[in-house]
Amino acid sequence: MIRIITSIIPIFAVIFLGTALRRFGLVDDSFVKTSNRLIFYICLPVLLFHKISTASLSQTIQWLPISMMLAAILSVSIIAFLLAKALHWPLKTGGTLAVNSFRGNFAYMALPVCYYTLGNPGLVIGSVFMGVLIPFVNTLAVISFTVGGAKRFRFRPILTSTLFNPLFLACVLGLTASIAHLDLPTPADKTLAIISQVTLPLALFSIGGNIRFRSVGWFHPRLWIGSAFKLLLLPFLGYLALKLTATPILLPEQVMIVMLASPSALVNYVMADQMNGDPELSTGIIILTTIGSIFSFVFWLHIVGL
Repeated sequence: MIRIITSIIPIFAVIFLGTALRRFGLVDDSFVKTSNRLIFYICLPVLLFHKISTASLSQTIQWLPISMMLAAILSVSIIAFLLAKALHWPLKTGGTLAVNSFRGNFAYMALPVCYYTLGNPGLVIGSVFMGVLIPFVNTLAVISFTVGGAKRFRFRPILTSTLFNPLFLACVLGLTASIAHLDLPTPADKTLAIISQVTLPLALFSIGGNIRFRSVGWFHPRLWIGSAFKLLLLPFLGYLALKLTATPILLPEQVMIVMLASPSALVNYVMADQMNGDPELSTGIIILTTIGSIFSFVFWLHIVGL
């Protein structure tokens, strides 16, 4: 437990340093927005491509934990809708609750935790998992908001947003390069390595800069239910699947739990706002799960035997 805590604390120290820097004016909103664009379009795609392209796919692609992860995500989305209906909440609230229950901040939070607690092998496996998660959660998020009564379902925007997502493209290109056993020239490989080293610390600063404590309705029960679904129920469903199938908990399974235990993604607010969801609820869940993941990561990493 002490080893887990000492691995997790520095991650969140950097996050809250980013919050403090923005609060005292040393970092402004323009810097945060620029950093987000740099991370999303350049740094993270480079990191994903570099890690996946140099990985041994026979060792990193583990279909059993991947299938368990997808099943847990689908299950928690259904449970969220059923709960919202049982409590007579508006359909748009059910859609927002569902999306924030399964769509985690895999890139900005889960990958740093995988790297700083599980090492480079954990980061490589997490990067490969991203290639499967991105199209799945993108599609399920749009379906959830559509079921929530937001808009008529359209397949083309889902396909377009997935195919042109820089992170998904980087995963596909990385997988292709790995299958083809592509060896990059040494200067190119070192350049990608340098950019990759910048990515995770900058992502943590960016997360901190996006936290706005005043925008949270702390006592709203929907906020706490949504946060509990994301940080507790979703990883529990993944862990339950491991136990029911008597699957040994090795590195891929530990990465799976980290991915499932990640806080809600920042993009969930954007989707809730654009697709007639509940943006205020989405904002609250994002902030509360980001803060709460300090404890949930420690808890779940201890449970899976780190």
